[in-house]
Amino acid sequence: MKSDRQTQSRNHADNAQPASNKPRYAMWLWLVCQLGLCILLVTQVINGLRPNNDFLALLPKDEQRPWVQQTIEAAAGSLEQRMVFVIKADSKAQALDAAQNWQQTLTGLEHVELITPEQSQRTYYQGLFPYRGQLLDADAKNWLEQQQADKLTTRVLTQLYNPFAGVTAGELEQDPWLLFRHYMQQGFADNQFELVDNLLYLSQTADNDNAEQQAHYTLIQAKLNVGAYSQAAQQTIDAINTHAEQLQSKHLQAGQSIDIWRQGVAFYVVEAASSAKSEVSIIGGGSLLGVILLILLVFKSVRPLLMCLTSISIGVISAAGITVLLFGEIHSFTLVIGASLIGVSVDYAFHYLSCRACSSHWHSVKAAAHLRPVLLLGLISSVLAYSALLWANFPGLNQVAVFSSAGLIASLITVLILYPQLSQASAKHKPIKLANGLLNLVQGYQQSKVAWAVITLMTLGSVVGISKLNFDDDIRLLQSAPQWLKQQEQQIAELTGVSQSQQWLVLNGESQAQLRQAEQTLAPKLNALKQQGIISDFSGVYQLLPGEAELKHNHQLIDKLYREQASALTAQIGLQPNAYAPYQALDWHALAELAPHTPYLWGELANGRAYSVITLSGVTDVAPLVKLTTLANKASLANRDSIRSGSALTLAYVSRADEISALLGDYRKFTLYMLAIAYGLVLLLLTMRYSFKDAICVLAAPLLAGIFALALPGLFSMPANLFNVVALLLIFGIGIDYSLFLRFHLNQAHATLAVLLAGITTLLSFGLMGLSSNHAIASFGLTIAGGILASWVLAPVFSQYLHTRHQAVQNRIGGNQ
Repeated sequence: MKSDRQTQSRNHADNAQPASNKPRYAMWLWLVCQLGLCILLVTQVINGLRPNNDFLALLPKDEQRPWVQQTIEAAAGSLEQRMVFVIKADSKAQALDAAQNWQQTLTGLEHVELITPEQSQRTYYQGLFPYRGQLLDADAKNWLEQQQADKLTTRVLTQLYNPFAGVTAGELEQDPWLLFRHYMQQGFADNQFELVDNLLYLSQTADNDNAEQQAHYTLIQAKLNVGAYSQAAQQTIDAINTHAEQLQSKHLQAGQSIDIWRQGVAFYVVEAASSAKSEVSIIGGGSLLGVILLILLVFKSVRPLLMCLTSISIGVISAAGITVLLFGEIHSFTLVIGASLIGVSVDYAFHYLSCRACSSHWHSVKAAAHLRPVLLLGLISSVLAYSALLWANFPGLNQVAVFSSAGLIASLITVLILYPQLSQASAKHKPIKLANGLLNLVQGYQQSKVAWAVITLMTLGSVVGISKLNFDDDIRLLQSAPQWLKQQEQQIAELTGVSQSQQWLVLNGESQAQLRQAEQTLAPKLNALKQQGIISDFSGVYQLLPGEAELKHNHQLIDKLYREQASALTAQIGLQPNAYAPYQALDWHALAELAPHTPYLWGELANGRAYSVITLSGVTDVAPLVKLTTLANKASLANRDSIRSGSALTLAYVSRADEISALLGDYRKFTLYMLAIAYGLVLLLLTMRYSFKDAICVLAAPLLAGIFALALPGLFSMPANLFNVVALLLIFGIGIDYSLFLRFHLNQAHATLAVLLAGITTLLSFGLMGLSSNHAIASFGLTIAGGILASWVLAPVFSQYLHTRHQAVQNRIGGNQ
């Protein structure tokens, strides 16, 4: 035994080789590069870099209509800071008490600004009261136009004799016919809530377990003074959610049941961030744990484990660093998809470690040189597959392509440069029995009828699945908002009557005054569409602030009212009313402070152009709306003077969800074209190095596996989408690795062992992605898992032809000798 140990020790000493200077220099240079990327990432994190959770940031921009894209971004910026809370209770007292407690809680939170009814009224009064001489409610306008001004005087007297009206002498002096009061009441007529103790309160009959019960609600509004996607906002929302649970628990302990409903973009952002963080942990952690267990079980040594962890870490650091360098940020979607990089990048390490473990005469530098051609060819194929995503104008896919390509390249460089320096001695534990057993099993499988039965079943499954395949690119199916949050938003929308619709008519013009006039011109046409059932309702800024022509007309009516009715009113109330101020155009810059207090979307773009949004509800037919915008734009273009002066008005129908869904469908077709091109390029590359038949056999396994993977949604009667098609690129890139390695290393046990280990980790990585709550990520992961499993099963079958052909060549050479 002692002699055996001494012999083994001498073998280790003989196999060890001194490292030459050039590989050492390359190793240190590579490590310095990684250190630089680490410093970059740490610096960016210190400076506030956090994963971007904005789902819209993943999506394509509207390049054909840049002003529409700018308007959407501006409107989204206004919406994302708004928050609405509704407290539901069993009694009025409980609802008001809980609302007061909740207001105090919000007031004490950083980055939250409470918007009270009193504050909103004051803002409205300060902004609009100076224009009271040109603002009329519908009744007043109708009476004045019908020469029935005496009805206004009667209405004022009725208000004066009402002890609950709260009319003051000061108000009468400035607005003797209380026109502004009635104008404001009309503006909020659709609001079911009443003002009680400076709180918006509503009592309503609600169904509770099939029994009618009176429910009591209070409405509280607030806004964030930071962006909804900032780290500060996410911390604030976490605090709000925690306080809401605490307040609900406190009332529950007192025998009271209250619910705090929440509505706002920031709540979706926090849920998305929490989900992404959890899924990165599950996918990344599960993959890493699988890799660790595999290495320890197969290689039974810490050194291979440390080497694998090194290449994985460098791959992830490089992927993140390069992505941040090129894009200036990194999206949480990229991190979730990129978490699977662990299971893919470790393939290169397995090829090297398997070769080392199964080698009887180990030389690390020569082994790396021996593996380099097939590993490089596999990397080129994978990067080609990912690069196809870069051709699409799709920020989310672009980031995934850069992240994954950079990570794979860095992992392979680490294997080829660092591994030879870290593993100059041969492996102490050699799983040769396992490798040989796997090789015998694969060879038996290649020659059995089972292999062709598998191919037959996969072919039949592919035909059936493809025939039943249905694509649904609806972007709404890809969002993963929790059901409770969607439900609360819907309940708040039903109570408040404020639509959350994303179907808009977007107007762009020289000024807000021009847009008000355009909105009033559109209103009768939209009312006609409403009567036809094409839309159920619409709302716009003009309903609060009319166009200039109507304002001037109102002022003329009010001026006539004062001249004809002032003396009569003085006789009735014993107070000499002040004359209304002369007409003055609305100051839209000053009125911008009103925007957060209104349900309307309007403002100014960075280029100084004004925008406004008419929100549409219940759209049943898009064609009439598109026709409406086309006719309006043609009329605007016909006005040459407006074009010369740059004051031309433009109008567009925007249904962001529908437009993005159509874009996803276009990119799905584009990705299929790019996949066909990638197959063609790799076929050409392989044909240049090997024969055409060899190239076909290498590509056959990933091609059939891709078709089978695409058929899987059809087999299970599930809709497919863009991400199922994107997965085909990776199946191609990863699956071809298996075929290439089996082609290069004919009947070599280490190749079979490496392909087995690589397949297990890849299946683990992408299989875990199938657990994602995000439909896009789950579709992506399950499709790849199915495709990789198929590649894993098919690659040995098609490599059999290569083996047979290689053996025939060897026999001919032997016979000649």
